[in-house]
Amino acid sequence: MFGRQEIHFHHVCWVALMSWACSSVALSQGVRLESLSAWVSSAQGLELKHGQELRQVRGWGGGCAASLRLTGALAVGVRAAYADLQVDQERAVEQWGWAFWQRFYGNYVRDLQSRDSSYRATLTPDQHLYITQLVPMVEFRWPQKGAAARGVAAGAGPWFYERTLRLHEVWEKDFPQLNHVFVYDYYNHAEVRKGVVCAATLEGGVELMLQQFLRLRFCASYSRLLSSTGSAYERFPLVSLGGLAAEMVFTY
Repeated sequence: MFGRQEIHFHHVCWVALMSWACSSVALSQGVRLESLSAWVSSAQGLELKHGQELRQVRGWGGGCAASLRLTGALAVGVRAAYADLQVDQERAVEQWGWAFWQRFYGNYVRDLQSRDSSYRATLTPDQHLYITQLVPMVEFRWPQKGAAARGVAAGAGPWFYERTLRLHEVWEKDFPQLNHVFVYDYYNHAEVRKGVVCAATLEGGVELMLQQFLRLRFCASYSRLLSSTGSAYERFPLVSLGGLAAEMVFTY
């Protein structure tokens, strides 16, 4: 019942742990660690899969990263990120392939209301896509002018996802002899779809120096799914994803 509020805490912890591990390995090898950063972002599906009657995919995200400086303009890094996207889809329940609904429950709901007019049901699907990313990146930064610096980054890596569907059911039962309507509601959860896809990401942004060891970065990103086969790829609703982020960068 509380799936929408849980925010998949174990995924967020995994993101933080991976970023810490990557930076620790780099330090142990004597590579110069340039920065650690953390951000929050908004995300919007730019191109959606055809044939799924998708209207919109959008939500929020966050993550952290470690960057290792190679030259004055070039750096490499790894980014661990998490996104919670709401999926707006026509006929979401029918398209899910939910065996319980197709074989029994959908007919039960329709038959009960047709047989007994005192029952009324309002069914609202709630669908989410949770993505955990681990993406190695190559970064290029132009020479800093004043307090601002510009840079671009590119990379590719796996996206581990869970796509969930739950049905919010609000039932009303009329008792005309008592002049009363009894109302109750609950959530019905479909089976979770899980998988791994790969995507390439391009990012550009501007950094503002706040203090000697602290910067604020604003960036825009574009990610595109790498074509593949199999059910994990077919069930993933996105072809491309855009994002805007505000990032705190701690430099060393």
